[in-house]
Amino acid sequence: MIVVNFETGEGGGQQAVINDMFGVEVIQREPNYVLIKYKKIMSFIFFAASLVAFYQYCSQIYMLRYGEIGFLKRLLFVNLLTLVIYNMLYSFEGRGDQWISRFLDNFINALMMTQVLFLNLVLIESHTNSLSRGNSLLNYEQQVRAFLLVKGGICLGVFVVLYFFMLTHSERLRSYITKLNPSSDSIQSQNLVGEYDTIDITSFLVFLVYTSYALIKSVAAFSQKNLKYALKKTKRSNNLYNLIIADADGDDFNLVQDLKVERFCSVFVFSISISLLALLFMPPQDEMLQFINESGIINVYLIVLSFLVSPVDEIDFMRYEAQSEAMKLQCKLYREQLKAISHKQIKQQQRACRDPALQLRNQPEMPGNTFLSDLRSQNDAVFEKISKKVREKREKIRLNQ
Repeated sequence: MIVVNFETGEGGGQQAVINDMFGVEVIQREPNYVLIKYKKIMSFIFFAASLVAFYQYCSQIYMLRYGEIGFLKRLLFVNLLTLVIYNMLYSFEGRGDQWISRFLDNFINALMMTQVLFLNLVLIESHTNSLSRGNSLLNYEQQVRAFLLVKGGICLGVFVVLYFFMLTHSERLRSYITKLNPSSDSIQSQNLVGEYDTIDITSFLVFLVYTSYALIKSVAAFSQKNLKYALKKTKRSNNLYNLIIADADGDDFNLVQDLKVERFCSVFVFSISISLLALLFMPPQDEMLQFINESGIINVYLIVLSFLVSPVDEIDFMRYEAQSEAMKLQCKLYREQLKAISHKQIKQQQRACRDPALQLRNQPEMPGNTFLSDLRSQNDAVFEKISKKVREKREKIRLNQ
């Protein structure tokens, strides 16, 4: 929505000059404090929800080692962090006419929108087979570099164009008023493409490139998932017994059921990107509705996505729980060994420390040595059992894929 703000001290003079020069009646609208209040309340609700989602996501990130955190998980972490800042600025910061406020507002809005569009591109292509580990590690690294550079280049152009589009958006009506002809209500321009029209055309071209790229990848992802779903479905009998009893607990049945919905994920993500871009060029007339559409869609989408794309899976939970159980077992054994050491044995150890000959003679009988050996053997047995379960689970997943 385009809004022209007149300063308090000069508003009347500006209205009179515009009325005398152009014959245009300017009606100064008072600030809608009710609308501002509701926007603050909605922004605070979005801020609280995004903060909870960010905390929940971070608590699961801590379960993983740094090398096991994939690029998609890191990217979603950055998006959630930016979302918290995005909602915080709307909730607690005043949006005045100072240039620093306008700069932060436009920068954060453009950055938030660009990060969501970049995340959608990564999500769409993650459902394709464009990345596959070959015999050459260098070849795979080149594929990853190309995978990120193409999307990063497109989204960098989107960010630059989107920032300047937002920067000129608020000044557009003021610029048009100064170019009005007194005898006509049309805008007089020296050429067909003016200064601000160039931004519009450039934005349209950049967003057209983004939409075309996302559409091509979405069609490819849907085709591959649909083909895999059709192949898996034809390999099994669809009689009532197999559907209810025989394959109810089978991994192949679960894989087919997952692919039945997963093949439409790329189409859904593509529709989210198109909706966000459409709201930029065709915003609703109502300012509150525009705010709910843009900010609401981004918040709901990222918060739901943070729960769907969980940082940890079943194997990670098994390993994390195994490590916790091993630590509890170690502490339990340590406490039991400490209780077994009597005051007399402690005195003997103290005397052995002062007498080297006594220390050498009593060293094999010290309870600390037996404790360490027993603890080491029990820990080895526990970790061997856990690693065996993890290997079996990974082998089953690999065979299903």
